[in-house]
Amino acid sequence: MDAKNLSNLIAELYRYTTSPQGWNQFFSSLKQGLDFSSATFMIDDARGELSDQIICFDQPDEVVSAYAGHFAQHDAWALRMLVVPPLSFLGSEEMVARKDLLQTHFYNDFLRDADIRYSCGTYINDPSQGHGVKMTFQRTHRHKPFARDELDFLDLFIPHVNHAVTTYQRLRHQQHAKSALHTPGQHAVFLVDSQHRIIDLNESAQRLLSDQGSRGSGQKLALKEWALDRAVRRLCQQLFAMVDGQLSAPQLYSRLGHPGSGYQLRADPSPLPASVTGHNEMAALANIKSYQGEPELSHAGL
Repeated sequence: MDAKNLSNLIAELYRYTTSPQGWNQFFSSLKQGLDFSSATFMIDDARGELSDQIICFDQPDEVVSAYAGHFAQHDAWALRMLVVPPLSFLGSEEMVARKDLLQTHFYNDFLRDADIRYSCGTYINDPSQGHGVKMTFQRTHRHKPFARDELDFLDLFIPHVNHAVTTYQRLRHQQHAKSALHTPGQHAVFLVDSQHRIIDLNESAQRLLSDQGSRGSGQKLALKEWALDRAVRRLCQQLFAMVDGQLSAPQLYSRLGHPGSGYQLRADPSPLPASVTGHNEMAALANIKSYQGEPELSHAGL
């Protein structure tokens, strides 16, 4: 692939950051310069379990369903990728020796039927810090393994993929924060920075401050109810520790109160508005929902 086509392909990465399905167009264009039968882009957690996003290019739906439903937990290649350094594409022969792969449940009950013989892939970030973003390419039994020069070619895209994913995730967080802060609802939402200063809040949050007779220390969020204030502060501190890479498994959900009455709490990461300056570009979106009777079993409704 010449320099002009390479430049155009990198530009496509940024063009599709607003839509996850745009990755399929990237894979389609990439296929003009690299021979592969299918590709996957997925986000999983630090244990290698699938999370909220998996995009497959040129892969039948039944193969994707089988992988997501069972074989992801037995993916010998993916398990190896979790323990090798990220940010560099490895071929499947480097991940798992051929004789070892051919003896696995993963190969005999999935790869062989799906006509997948070779693969290459990498994490484009450090999966031990929470969610890992992984990109892989596959070849059939009729192909040859990925050569070192092909893997080096794919390495050229890693910093750009990383930046595109970061941009996409920031847009998602911004949209979530905007919706939470400006959509009428029954629960209080505060946007606070790493110093616990209030950046924005919704009407329910304003009422909560008023009902509790709370007053801010400067612009800092300070709730009069001591246990509630401590719980919210702890969730936000855990979130910022995760953002700073100091904590891989933070507690971002909590329940406070007694049977029949209390609060459900949640903290989500959110980019600070561009007009706000500070050392940490991320903020915490603190959700406080009071309940009477039985609390919701799921925090997704917060």
